[in-house]
Amino acid sequence: MWNSCLERRIVKREQPDIALVKSLRELAIRRETAYNILPMEHTETRVTLLYDVLRLLLEAVTIEHGFRIYNHECYAAFLQHIGLAQLALAFDRARIIRNDINYYGMSLSIAEAAKHCAHMHTIHDELLKL
Repeated sequence: MWNSCLERRIVKREQPDIALVKSLRELAIRRETAYNILPMEHTETRVTLLYDVLRLLLEAVTIEHGFRIYNHECYAAFLQHIGLAQLALAFDRARIIRNDINYYGMSLSIAEAAKHCAHMHTIHDELLKL
């Protein structure tokens, strides 16, 4: 999958941009703050905000590694490429949930949202280690 992303030019090699990495991490913190203050009743919004945090953190990591990725599926391929297959699967599951909300109008109960957010918090913690 990673080679396909490179061949289709969905992933481009570029010099790491430390200022951009810092900015993306700061934006992730601000989005996480918004997530934390949003009431639990706003289930879909909380899930999509937390996914945005994951994607911003992952974007920062890929830029640090010298890649610019233009497709959410290729973020999972990047994680597989660097030997983090389980994290790639977890991120891809989060992406699918986010897509179901954004593109198909999926509704979530508070319990379902809490389960998905707990799953994404695990991904979040792993991304912070990279």
